[in-house]
This record gives sequence, structure tokens and C-alpha cells, in this order.
Amino acid sequence: MDLVKEIEELLHYHECVTVPNFGSFLVSNSNAKVDLKIGKFVSPKRKVSFNALIKQNDGILAKYISSNKNISYQNALEEINQKIKIWFEKIKIDTLIFKNIGEFYLNAENKICFQAYNTKNFSHDFYGLEDFKRLPIKESELKIIINKEKNTKNIIMDNDKNENLAFEPESKDSGKKSKFKIVAIITSLVVLSVLGYYFGNEYIQNERIRSTEIAQKKIKNNVQKATYDIGSISSLELNVKANIETVEDDTVLVEQGNFYSVIAGSFRDERNAEKLLGKLKSEGFDASFAKNSPSGLFRVAYGRLKTKREAYQLLNFVKFTLELDAWYLVE
Repeated sequence: MDLVKEIEELLHYHECVTVPNFGSFLVSNSNAKVDLKIGKFVSPKRKVSFNALIKQNDGILAKYISSNKNISYQNALEEINQKIKIWFEKIKIDTLIFKNIGEFYLNAENKICFQAYNTKNFSHDFYGLEDFKRLPIKESELKIIINKEKNTKNIIMDNDKNENLAFEPESKDSGKKSKFKIVAIITSLVVLSVLGYYFGNEYIQNERIRSTEIAQKKIKNNVQKATYDIGSISSLELNVKANIETVEDDTVLVEQGNFYSVIAGSFRDERNAEKLLGKLKSEGFDASFAKNSPSGLFRVAYGRLKTKREAYQLLNFVKFTLELDAWYLVE
């Protein structure tokens, strides 16, 4: 088991990784640093430190090993304890190196010390952002940059014409007037914004209504202009009394009688039928609900017309000019 590798992986996701009976590795953020004199940029990182006093098991390391190796939690703890024993034996005679993390050694007082490498960035936010060096900035350029940062750059005013450069301080009254001016300007901007929003919305609504009316007129004109050879229809004299009834519910109004409809779609759900009806009306069609089918389907028509010729003209216009699906229904 490569316990060091397991610790390294956990340091990317946890600020503290505890090795039971050994100590805890802690991760803290460090800001980016720029040294203009030597031309070095140090990227922001998550640095690693070690605290030998925090030894109590927090379960993170053992649970991670248990999941990766598909072993029980208790077996993972036993493997960790065996590895720690090997570490303690090795550190007595040599430096204990944790790759990409740091190294452990005993000092003169026979205490364990840790030296972090800090060569690996354990932050996902700055992954791939490495330290780099460039040519150092010249001393003269560096002074200009420092002066700009401190806002202490001196401004020299030429007075070749020996003009009077004395300035008279403004009075308190002028200061009050300037404040009133600012308040008045801000108030005017707020009022203009509100009025612009109100009248802008009203203008947009009027334009939408106007566009819908124009679209409806164009479609009606196109239908009237469209000519198709549908043959001659023999005249029939029928003695039929049309019984025109009005059926009204919460949402639709359908006239019953002799109509010739061009159907756009049939729906079992009335809400879907209403959506299509609204869409066709917004596109300029004189759309309406037709008579429901015998099975109770809600029919939506591009138009319900009084004559068969008008219905055929609309049908052919929709199918062959607009290339939309439609079918003919006699009500």
C-alpha cells in the first residue's frame, strides 16, 4: 500500500488529513507574490504543514483506503498502523521522504521535524499555474511603478508665462450648490429611466398588436388571390333549415352549423389545443376551435369558412404555399 500517495490525493480535497498515531497534514492558502527586483512570480497555492500533536483518528484516511482497496474499515486501520511502525523505524536512521509533500527528520533533541517541499500545488482553482521568472525591471522603471502604487508621483507645472497660479478656495455656499446639483441630476436620471421603461413597454405592445393585424391582412389577401383549378361544382337545391346553436364553456366558443374547416391539429388535452390556437392567431390566421371529434378530441382550425370554395382555397394555400399540414372537414 502506498500510503503517501493516498495522503497526497486527499490533500487536494481536504484541509486536514490525519494519520492516526502519527500526526496531521494541514493545507493553507497562500496568495500570489511578485518580486519585481529579481523578476519572479510566485503563483497562489495551497501550502502543506504538519502538526504532530493532532493524532486522533478522524476516519478520512482509513475510509478512503477502505473504498479504494475494497477492504473493511478495520483492515484499513491495521494497514495504516503497520506502515507507521515502518516510518518510525526508518526515521531513526535516515530522512523519511514523502514524495511531492515533504520530508521528516530528527533534530538534535531527537524530535521529529517536518520540511515541506511546496513544489506541488494542491489547489484545483489554480491548477497548471506555475511559478516563473522574467528579466528584472530596471531600477528607474521600478521607482516609477512604486510611485504610481503609492500615488506619490509629483506633478510639475510649467509657468513659463509667469501667470498667476493662485487658486481661491470655493465658499461653503458653492459646495452646497454643487451637492444640490448632483441630487437634481440623479433625480432626473431616475425619473427619465422610469418614464422610458413605461413608454418603451407601451410602444412595444402597440407594435406587436400592429404587426399581428398586418400579418392577418396579408394572409387573407394571399388566400383571396390564390387560384386553384378545383373543377366545377354542380348546384344543388336543398331545403335544409340550419339549426345554429352556440355552445359556450370556460374557454372556447364554437358555432354549430354548416361550416367548411381547414384543420391544423387534434388534441386530447384541451390545454395543448389552446396553445396551438394562440400560436396560429399570433401568426395572423383567423383561427378558431372546430367541432370536437366523435371520440372527444379538440380540433383547432386555420379557419372555419362559409363556402367550400373558400375552404379549398385556404387548404391549398396552407398545404402548397406555406407547406404546412392541414386537412379538410365539413361540419
